[in-house]
Amino acid sequence: MFRSEKNDDAVYFALAEIAKEENKIGEALNFYQNAFGIDTSNVIYLQELAFMQAEKTNFEEAEVLFRKLCKKEPRNLDFIYGYSKVLIYNKQYEQAIKQLTKLQDQAGTVPELMMMKADLYMELKNHQKAEEALLQLKDEFPSNQEVLDKIVAFYKQQGEEGKAKKY
Repeated sequence: MFRSEKNDDAVYFALAEIAKEENKIGEALNFYQNAFGIDTSNVIYLQELAFMQAEKTNFEEAEVLFRKLCKKEPRNLDFIYGYSKVLIYNKQYEQAIKQLTKLQDQAGTVPELMMMKADLYMELKNHQKAEEALLQLKDEFPSNQEVLDKIVAFYKQQGEEGKAKKY
């Protein structure tokens, strides 16, 4: 087995990987934190910590870690998406929309992301922006049944049955 050296981040990382493999999440998290504490420039350690905190529903801590990840690698789609998800869990809807927009700018229009944005606009009571997002999505994916169903549900929720019947 590994001998735990207080200044050897690689040993802590290896121990974290073993603990994770054995489904000892608490131990794995501690080992990742130790590894990252020694080498704060290591993106892999930071990534493991961020995703593990999110998995453990420690969303406030995960938000801080994902923000750091996005600063280190601003074009990494997985990090931006992870950050947007924890922002949603933390009810930081406007920030989440900004991250989803950044993701969309890099990845193009993705139905799931646009529907998430529409839902967030609804949470913020910005029905006009929600409608704009859905109609933009319809323009790009006119035959996507999930998109059409979402638009119908949106209009019904708004009490606009006439508009809903168009789809």
